[in-house]
Amino acid sequence: MGLLGAMMDRVRTPAASCCLGAVLVLDFATLPDASTVGEFKNSLFESGRRRCCGIWPGDYFVTRTDDGFELSQEWSGSYDMIHTRYSRYESGFWSPTREHDNVGMKIYAASTPYSAEESEAIRILLADRVAAEWDREIGARIRDSEWSRSRMLPLGYLHNAAAMLVLSGFVCSFLWVGDLWRSETRRDRRRRGLCASCGYPMDGLPEPVCPECGERVGERFA
Repeated sequence: MGLLGAMMDRVRTPAASCCLGAVLVLDFATLPDASTVGEFKNSLFESGRRRCCGIWPGDYFVTRTDDGFELSQEWSGSYDMIHTRYSRYESGFWSPTREHDNVGMKIYAASTPYSAEESEAIRILLADRVAAEWDREIGARIRDSEWSRSRMLPLGYLHNAAAMLVLSGFVCSFLWVGDLWRSETRRDRRRRGLCASCGYPMDGLPEPVCPECGERVGERFA
């Protein structure tokens, strides 16, 4: 209790409130962006510990044929666009504590919508095309349909623990407001001839001791 009391005495000052508040504001202002969403052409891909940036080769389009489906990177009136999306975002209180990656595919049909079986066939066709022409890893992700992954960010937990410690100190530092109010109240009562502790009138008493609370008039209190 002695060490804790000494720490509280150091924290409960106006200077400590200003310093700890400034630290919290600066920390909040420098936090990374909570989320980023984009397409393959401007996304960051990760494989294990290896990170690589790739450039999406372009939009793909699909059309129905007698043999099934045909993919092309050149659009014509009979083709529908395939939108392959990638989202990466972080979640957590204050500092991010978990990172999420999601990959998916959506077909924008200009006329007749595609059934679930047709969409599945197009997805596999697109996955093989991307794996052959661009990147095997991304092709494998598209083949896995709605691919998602999340991983923990240990530094985020450490950051949040430190932030909570600073926040606790910031809240406790405002105890000086109560100390100041009590000190001013005691001074005002003394000036008016009242007991500094309970406000009992002290004029005309034979002893300089408050009959209400027992405090001596001449004693000094913080």
